[in-house]
Amino acid sequence: MSEEGNLYSIIVGAGSGLRVGGPLPKQFLSLRGRPILNWSVDAFLKAESVKGIVVVVPKEYLEHARKHLEREINGSKSLNIVAGGETRQESVFRGIRALPLDVEWIAVHDAVRPFVTSQLIAATFTLAKQAGAAIPTVAIHDTLIHVDDSDILVKPITRQAVRRSQTPQIFRAEILAECHERANQEGLLFSDDATLVNYFNHRVATFPHYGENRKITTPQDLEKITMQSSAKGPGIRCGIGIDTHPLVEGRALFLGGVRFEGDRGLDGHSDADVLCHAICDALLGAAALGDIGQFFPDTDPAYKDAKGRTLLEETAQMVRKAGYEISFVDGTVIAESPRIYAHREQMRENIAQALSIDTDCVSVKATTTEKLGYLGRGEGVSSQAIATLRIAD
Repeated sequence: MSEEGNLYSIIVGAGSGLRVGGPLPKQFLSLRGRPILNWSVDAFLKAESVKGIVVVVPKEYLEHARKHLEREINGSKSLNIVAGGETRQESVFRGIRALPLDVEWIAVHDAVRPFVTSQLIAATFTLAKQAGAAIPTVAIHDTLIHVDDSDILVKPITRQAVRRSQTPQIFRAEILAECHERANQEGLLFSDDATLVNYFNHRVATFPHYGENRKITTPQDLEKITMQSSAKGPGIRCGIGIDTHPLVEGRALFLGGVRFEGDRGLDGHSDADVLCHAICDALLGAAALGDIGQFFPDTDPAYKDAKGRTLLEETAQMVRKAGYEISFVDGTVIAESPRIYAHREQMRENIAQALSIDTDCVSVKATTTEKLGYLGRGEGVSSQAIATLRIAD
């Protein structure tokens, strides 16, 4: 066994997140310009003691998670993304089974606690190495009461003996694996791993934590964070993007990541998705990074037939690395045809997923030139877009 301890983390984000609402489970919703899950993963990437990470997500979002996480991790640590189960406990158990055989310590963390820090991880690990298991807790300052089935007050509860349990929760690997195996065999279900381990008579050390490590559970949680960010007076940046491509025979027509039926499509080095391209240019302009031709030139074979959604994803990554959050994008398709109304919601969702923002932060519209000019004659399709960025905290 190594002196420091071989620590791997399991980040649990396999829930449906129904209480928050939105187009995606809450762990994939945007927080200050990045998916909530990414904030949690980033903290464990920065923690020196962590050797690798297992992320547990809903089965139907495996590819979505891989696409948004693997490009961020850049091979700095091992990353394994696995499908979760019906319960949190089952998801953790699946995460344990995906760990290397030589793992010595396991940190279990809720994906929707995005404000965890490498300092909190280190403090929890230090105590775990002394006790075998450790968790951070938060003191409760409100008066606590016990009520009966009719909601009548029975008696007060001493606050000193009550704490709110948080994550990361760190355990010696063989302890956590054995307890999960026993709970699974006996059909027992627990709300978190500390109570599961404690049930099988293992000691779990605790310590009070006073930093920001809240769990995002309800729409009000996200709203409160957004309001706090706004109160800090963030700088707002706006950019405009315009793109036009001619219509030709024998090409597929893509707009907003949706393929439209027909004999003609837009000609270009990539898939010529003018809506996605205009949004890329708007984002790059708002961040003062340049233009789409600079980063995705039509002379680069890497972008031959590249999807507009792929360019959006790469552009969003550049914008965030430059220190900005994507607040809103508004795109307009200018063409006599096709009619986009029946596909507009899918286009919005495609763009939102590519940018890792909420669908409510994407607008897609269409108009014509009343048959005037080359667009009116059906010789091509054009698009204009406006993007709004906010300087990241």
